[in-house]
Amino acid sequence: MEYYPQQIMYTCLFLSAKSENNFIGINNFSKTIPKTTPESILKYEYTILETMRFSLMCHHPMRPLYGFYLDIQNVLTKLDFNRLYKDYMACRERINESVFSDAQFLYTPPQIALAALYIVDDVVCMRYLMRKFGVKRKQMLEKMGQVDKNKENQKTENGEAAALVEKKEVLAEVIKEETPINEQKDAATIDDKGEDNNPDEAEAKKVEKKRTPLERYEKMIKLIKECSVKMQEKIDPTVEEAKVISLRAHFCLDPVKYFKKITTSRPPAPANPEGEFGVKRENSDQDDAERETVKRVKVT
Repeated sequence: MEYYPQQIMYTCLFLSAKSENNFIGINNFSKTIPKTTPESILKYEYTILETMRFSLMCHHPMRPLYGFYLDIQNVLTKLDFNRLYKDYMACRERINESVFSDAQFLYTPPQIALAALYIVDDVVCMRYLMRKFGVKRKQMLEKMGQVDKNKENQKTENGEAAALVEKKEVLAEVIKEETPINEQKDAATIDDKGEDNNPDEAEAKKVEKKRTPLERYEKMIKLIKECSVKMQEKIDPTVEEAKVISLRAHFCLDPVKYFKKITTSRPPAPANPEGEFGVKRENSDQDDAERETVKRVKVT
């Protein structure tokens, strides 16, 4: 055994008092427990926290929001400061409101801060991210133009796609008929060997698949939009549901009251005048005979 259980128990008790907002000073805590010192209790504090993977710092979106507020002033130098300050104060309100949503469990604090900025002023948010990712306006305009062209060409391509598929199938059948079977097998084996035995090509493909700055920007904007939608979801419980939630919160904050409520609400156990197995025992002739024999034995 590497650690003595009693010392670990004292340290766990001290940590639990901290986490439940019932903090007791280490000197007063050690005085109440005999044969302990503050050093012996604090010795295993970080060891226990590391094994439990407990984080001492709670990251809040307010801190990254203030960092973005300062960084935007350096990146967007021509932006009106009064406009940015109003956006910053409005973002603080949005973040406070988002505490009641599920965004805190699904997204990181910087993502929530950027989503709040996107809700308040999407133009500033997009311009800031474009500068940070190195995306130029020409690239965005070209991308928007490609999207419009794709939408226009979808209608015409849908009709042409079926004809192209039919042509490819016909050509494949013609090639198979013209080439002998042995050549087809040799070509198939060469292709299989090339795919399996060339790791350099696989790595080259992975390198080619790396995202460009524009793709990273688009991914970040998509993530921020999803987070903004989650932040704006309103939780509107009924009156009965709100009462149940408030009662649960009340008893969670004061578990002693909950314990007293449980003990007082239970009905008292009825007295059992009957026998051991719940069946009332009746006098019989055999019992009377046994009593008489006991009396005779005592007299003799």
